Amino acid sequence: MTIYLDNAATTQMSVSSLNEYVRVQRDCFGNPNGVHHISQAAKTVLEEKRESFARATGADVRGTIFTSSGTEACNLAIKGGKGDLPVAVVSSIEHHCVLEPIKTYPTRRMVRSSSDGSLDLVDLERALKEHGDNIGLFALMAVNNETGVIQPIAQACQLVRQYAKRAKILIDAVQAVPWLDLKVLYSCADMLVISAHKFHGPKGSGVLFTRYPNELAPIIAGGGQEYEKRSGTQDVAAVAASAVALDDVQRDRLQSLSKVKDLNAVFLSSLEGGDAEFMVNGSRETSVDAIISIRFPDVRNEELIFLADQEGIAISAGAACASGALQPSHVLLSMGLTKTQATSSIRVSFGVENTLQECISAAQCLSTIATKLRSSRVK
Repeated sequence: MTIYLDNAATTQMSVSSLNEYVRVQRDCFGNPNGVHHISQAAKTVLEEKRESFARATGADVRGTIFTSSGTEACNLAIKGGKGDLPVAVVSSIEHHCVLEPIKTYPTRRMVRSSSDGSLDLVDLERALKEHGDNIGLFALMAVNNETGVIQPIAQACQLVRQYAKRAKILIDAVQAVPWLDLKVLYSCADMLVISAHKFHGPKGSGVLFTRYPNELAPIIAGGGQEYEKRSGTQDVAAVAASAVALDDVQRDRLQSLSKVKDLNAVFLSSLEGGDAEFMVNGSRETSVDAIISIRFPDVRNEELIFLADQEGIAISAGAACASGALQPSHVLLSMGLTKTQATSSIRVSFGVENTLQECISAAQCLSTIATKLRSSRVK
């Protein structure tokens, strides 16, 4: 049995995306920055796909910058877009690709999370009143990568526009692409970031959309590619495959939403039918159905993940890091969970390739494993 329930970490490339990658790699292999016809064929593909990405969000073509990842795109937005204003205001539940580069700001104001996993708007308003016109950046993810909770983007951005008129708003939409409307998200933002491997495209392909490309300074120096905002020869095949993947998920979004809702429901129903006690971290009413954070009292998540893997079930504790070590989630701690509760939590994330039977089997298996682990610990 092999059941992959870690789609928030990465998704499998779709057939159409993979086919496009192979086609472009084979037929349009030239360096798109050259002058001869082979290079120009690659350049044509690159710019056609840039227009496709721009249409998907309502962005300007010159403000659509290709990068190697969502992490690089966030770093470019934060470091490259940093002006003279000294304060960055960010939520405490951001991904590390935001939390690390904001350290370049002299003052960082972390806005706490509510117990339901959403940004505390009262604390945000307090922070905005406190720092006002000194705020250069406000960053907030659209969908939390560990709990699946949809953040109050519209309300938060409205507050920022009211109290910090000079601040640039960055939205990390990496986990949102298959589930939310990108045009609606970008309408609230000055900058928005996506990463193709989260929506069935290839790894190593990210995009930064910005309304102010002329104010963006490169953080990678070199040949001046990407309108002199991101040097390095573009991976045209990856860009093309990513564009196809984005077109597919946008076209099929309503159908996919319906499917993962059913997967979520049958998984939780099957888990409730088992013997293991569990709780869901974060509000299910304001979450995407594709991601669930689940806590099993008196069970260590690393043991549960290891034993589930032995049964062919791939799940995680949260965001994947380079070391693979399982540390208490800063997201769950920010929501008010204790260290013990955080290290008793796992993340299950569904994709459109999953089946109802897989979700039933996985839930039953996880319940059995958790029951045995808890029994051995409480004796």
